[in-house]
Amino acid sequence: MKPLDVTMSRVSGALTVVFGMLLGFPLLPTALRWPARVAVLCALAWLAFALVRGLRRVKWSAKGVVFSGVLLALMFAATHLLCFVFMKVMGARDDRLALRGELTLTPGGREQAERLVAGGVGEGGFHPRIGWVPHAGQTMPGTTVSKQGIRATREYPAVPLERDKRVLCMGDSFTFGVGVTDGQTYPHHAEELKPGWEWLNFGIPGACLTQACLHYMENARKFDGKYVVIGFMTNDAQRTVNCYRPFVNRTSGMAMTKPFAFIDDAGNFDIKPNPYTSIDDYRRLLADPTAELRALLRQDYLTWGRGGRQVVLENPVVRTFLYAGNQLRIPVKLEALLNNSVPVRPLFKMLAAGDLYGDEFWAEDSKGFRALCGMFDFFHSTVIKDGRIPLIAIIPGPHDIDDFKRGDPRQYETLLRFLKQRGYRHLDFLDTLLAKHRDDLSEQALFVVRHYQGQVNRELAQEIVKALQLP
Repeated sequence: MKPLDVTMSRVSGALTVVFGMLLGFPLLPTALRWPARVAVLCALAWLAFALVRGLRRVKWSAKGVVFSGVLLALMFAATHLLCFVFMKVMGARDDRLALRGELTLTPGGREQAERLVAGGVGEGGFHPRIGWVPHAGQTMPGTTVSKQGIRATREYPAVPLERDKRVLCMGDSFTFGVGVTDGQTYPHHAEELKPGWEWLNFGIPGACLTQACLHYMENARKFDGKYVVIGFMTNDAQRTVNCYRPFVNRTSGMAMTKPFAFIDDAGNFDIKPNPYTSIDDYRRLLADPTAELRALLRQDYLTWGRGGRQVVLENPVVRTFLYAGNQLRIPVKLEALLNNSVPVRPLFKMLAAGDLYGDEFWAEDSKGFRALCGMFDFFHSTVIKDGRIPLIAIIPGPHDIDDFKRGDPRQYETLLRFLKQRGYRHLDFLDTLLAKHRDDLSEQALFVVRHYQGQVNRELAQEIVKALQLP
């Protein structure tokens, strides 16, 4: 075997020891952990020695330096391209890897704006204050929106025969029931579980907590009823402080503007209005996308979340490696390998600090999380002032199931603590999913087009009925 082959095999062996011990360290018995640390230290020391020895043997020349520089540039460009493609593909599945704050219209965004300008329905009915709502009277195979704007095959009187037997269901596409027929949504299942009760489905596909609250105040509030369920899918958190959905996820099918929760540096909460209040605004967007998107970005959390400075971490290589590190729990494993003597997780958070819509959003001191809490306070108090009983239903999505299967804590744990401290009645549906489906938590078993299947919606309805303590 040639000397170079021997050296490369030794380097590969040393790297295998380092990464193998790092990834498998939490699985090692306590008695083997210190020997593992010594093995990693020896492997790193040998790699450093091999690197220094290799550099000393290199015969440097101008031509060689130029060639090496070109080679490194090509390797970085290839890595950059691969990571960019990875982000484009995976961003549709996990918002934590989505492209942020881009100043170009996606083909889908342009098509939707053109439909709005042409007077079409698009993904939902344009609304100047809420952004969009289900198009009243729209009927598609398996999906019916009544003339009242409620997902239902019938209409409801504003004043029910029995006020104590009516529930208003607010929320996003999980409440609306994307992917299932009218008879498989959780409000419909709840009506089956409680004969004689009325459950009005005011869900808005693609919406956030801010829009759900304004929809309640402007539309659902007209319907009397004792109870209000505030459905909150965990991805709604970032949308709640966002003014234009593609800034959170460029692959979003809802390329429209919306009102958003806001908190200033002094801690004052406010709901900022929808930036686009007429179809003419979308005409301007089509005419000059870059200028319009730049103006929208100045209003978005990507800007006000950093006190007016636009901070968008978009280097695909950095984003991909940080994402992979978090998915593999590298910071936690590295801290364990270092005997918890070096705080690695703060370093990772500092490197990812440019992604305001990423994991750092859930930190209790982040402006986004504080604005989200302010939105919950406002919505909850509004329902209470109306003489109704609110229930907050935390609805986990596919990424929350993935986090559990990897052994990660709940990303929204800080929100659960906030709701408990406030004394707000709430439920976390993830507990039910884990209890009833622990043997099969696959996406195929629970979801259809990344929303709950009919049977899972029925289980959600059962938990909501139980949490409301209905007679």
